[in-house]
Order: sequence, then structure tokens, then C-alpha cells
Amino acid sequence: MDIVTNYRAFRQDIESSFKDLIQEFDLKLIEPYESCYLLLGAKCNIRIVYDRGDISCQFKQISEPRDSSGYSVWGVYKFLWPLKEAADKSEKTYDAYLQLVENSNMVKNLKNVLNGDFFWLKDFIKKQEREDTISSFVISNLDIDNPISKKFWGGDVSWQQDIEKYLHENNINL
Repeated sequence: MDIVTNYRAFRQDIESSFKDLIQEFDLKLIEPYESCYLLLGAKCNIRIVYDRGDISCQFKQISEPRDSSGYSVWGVYKFLWPLKEAADKSEKTYDAYLQLVENSNMVKNLKNVLNGDFFWLKDFIKKQEREDTISSFVISNLDIDNPISKKFWGGDVSWQQDIEKYLHENNINL
């Protein structure tokens, strides 16, 4: 099986890794198109997509169109549990099934969202927009040899603190 382009057990692995949540929240699993599944709930949907070895898992409000993307489970988890994030996610997982299990475990810590609690959404979107603006600034304005740029491209998350300090010291408002 070529799991990079074709994940034949995707549906079964979703059913297995999300089994407890499917039962607890009476979620219905549908496949709107190939490599994309939705777990439909009464107050929240979960969108799960497989693309070239990566699993994307997103929360969606039930009022949102089914074919639109949602809010990254990992991003929401990181936003609502910032202190737990560093301890819980240290390395990238390349096994698709293990990615599903990791996402399921994060969702289990975010049952409030499955219960329809989106109080965090406005602040989450604001934070995401800020991060996008700052990332664009680094890409467009800092030389590749700049220490902040090196950290950014190298995956060192301390670039975020460094760029905030840089922006402040140089009176740059984004």
C-alpha cells in the first residue's frame, strides 16, 4: 500500500482512534470527498483530512459549510492549553494512524468544544492573524542570515519572542 497517496484504512483508523468520542458525542462519520471525513456532531463537527502522509484535524462550527476548512485541533489545543503544549508535543509524528490517535487525544482534552463552546474563537482568530502577519514580515523583511530568520526557518519557536523584541526595539507596529 502506498500510504503517501492512498490511505486505504483511513476510515477504519478514524473509527478506531475516535471510537470513544464517536460514542460519547453520537458523532456520525461521512466522507464528503476522497481523503476527507467529517465527524458530525450536534454542536460541533470535526474535519479530518489525509494529504500526502499528513493528517489535518479541525474543529468546525455546525453552521459552517461542510466543505470549508475549520480550526486546527492542534492550534486550538495550543491556544487553550499553552503550558501543556510544550510537554505534550515534542516531535513530529510521521505515522498516519499515530497522528489520528494524537488528534483524538487532544480532542478528548477539548470536549468543551465538542459541546459547542466556541468562546475562544474570536481571540484565536486574532492570534492566528497576528502570527500570519509576523511570519510574513520575517519572510519579506529579514535577510536569510538574520538570527531570527534562521530560527524561523529552522523551526526554533523562540523566533517568536525574538521578533516581538525586534519589532518593539525598532518601533515597528504590525
